[in-house]
Amino acid sequence: MGKPCVAVILHRGTTSFPATNKNMTDLSMHNDSRTSSRTTLRLVFWTLGILIACFQAWAFRYSVSADSISYLDMSDGAMPGGDWHRLISGTWSPLYPLLLGLFRRALNISPQNEIVAAHICNVIIFVFAFACFEVFLTNFLRRMQSPEIAKQPDMAQGLWVFLSLAYSLFLWSSFSAITLRYLRPDMLMSGFVYLATGMLFRFSARPAAWIDYLKLGFVLGISFLAKEPMLPISVLMLAISFGESGAYNYLVNVDRAGPGYGWYLQNPGKAVGTFLHPPNQIFQSPPVYAFGQPSLVTHPLRFDPSEWMAGVRPRFALKRQIGEIYSDIIDLAKSVRGLILLFIALLLLTFTIDRKAVIRGIARAWPIWLIAIAACAMYVLVHVESRYVGTFFVLILCSIVFALVESFRALNRNLLFIGTIALVVSFLVPVIHRDYVEYQRAGRGPNHDALAAATLRDLGIQAGDHIARISPLVTDLGPERIGRLEVVAEVDFTHANEFWSAPVQVQEQILSLFASHGAKAVIATRRDSTEPSASGWKHLSGKYWVWLPQR
Repeated sequence: MGKPCVAVILHRGTTSFPATNKNMTDLSMHNDSRTSSRTTLRLVFWTLGILIACFQAWAFRYSVSADSISYLDMSDGAMPGGDWHRLISGTWSPLYPLLLGLFRRALNISPQNEIVAAHICNVIIFVFAFACFEVFLTNFLRRMQSPEIAKQPDMAQGLWVFLSLAYSLFLWSSFSAITLRYLRPDMLMSGFVYLATGMLFRFSARPAAWIDYLKLGFVLGISFLAKEPMLPISVLMLAISFGESGAYNYLVNVDRAGPGYGWYLQNPGKAVGTFLHPPNQIFQSPPVYAFGQPSLVTHPLRFDPSEWMAGVRPRFALKRQIGEIYSDIIDLAKSVRGLILLFIALLLLTFTIDRKAVIRGIARAWPIWLIAIAACAMYVLVHVESRYVGTFFVLILCSIVFALVESFRALNRNLLFIGTIALVVSFLVPVIHRDYVEYQRAGRGPNHDALAAATLRDLGIQAGDHIARISPLVTDLGPERIGRLEVVAEVDFTHANEFWSAPVQVQEQILSLFASHGAKAVIATRRDSTEPSASGWKHLSGKYWVWLPQR
């Protein structure tokens, strides 16, 4: 989901970096053996990265989140005959759905295959992000390598260690923090973060020119279209502002508007005002809501959540803000627990090297970690997820790892090799294992979403029809999206299990209410395989069931 927007104001002068010799020795560019070493590492990690990306995308090829459905709905605007206004939203940024739509349009993807195709598109976006990381890494090394230390023979193995860990950190961020499991723009945004940071380093090597600002401004402008949180690349000034996306997230995560984690927006919590057109609650226990939207979308509450917050604005309160910051700092720490071995190794290394040299090295990389810390601080104010901050941890850790590698001397070569390989394995093997387990559990089966949509068509439910939902999940809107159906009512997903435990008479009353609000079918997700108690339910496929009102 979109988050607070950071507007970046660049100083109209030469970007300030520590003075270095413009013609300094560059290990990775001017030494044949070291260039060959980097080429080999690049080939190994690119091959590994693309293989993992393809496997993860395939293992989760049927997976969608509620956000994913919104992006697919928006992507319809790029299809033949589509309304381009669908790409404009107060919550979601337009570049990612535009790319999905153009990909679908170019390959003429059918509705039943569009989710799988979108995951393939995500692999292409990963390749783009990897290329942008190469830009960052190349320019980082050019600016950060000390000429004196670069000449020392020990630095050859140090560079190998740094590159191995840097590539591994990128892959960890891409597959563990961000992931290709769902259709989201975070991978696309990460590419622009790396690209903009790399450009900043390159431009710092010479007096700033207007063309440099234009290039950087263009990249930053495009990245705003990828996702609202913008990389704070300012050296002297950061101006933080909230767009509709940031206001919505603050409303839900800090002011605690609800219920349903901000889905149904009946109670503004600690915010100011009254919702002007909230979903209509049509049943009390379990809570049931009816809603709709003029244009056909899969789920009106998620297509643009900012529309439903009209009449209410966030309110800052210091006590709640401190509580949210504390909670988000914990989430921030949890997001990097997969790197625990790296943190231990870095801590142990500090006892064997010149700590003052390390501090000087980290200080020399201040633009990187300042950018990353500013971005993480932005998220901590409102809401933290690993996919939001993974890229910025890569920037921070690249700075620290390089400073340490630049400072150590005469470490046992075999120990260094084994330790580096162990760290690389600790980053990537858990990701591959989790994806493999998930593939064995669900990825090898048929596409139940497409099968359920096909069965609905056979039962007479056509594109454009209104339906209702009963589900404890928000990751199961695939049949509705594939069938081009619109949800107009549902049981609060946080209370969905209460529907099944309610007396049959209550269940039938709710089903009748759905029908009276225009639902031509009620689609339910059941985690067990038992048949529902009320009569009239038909099995669609997998966990999906449907109830059709009598005609």
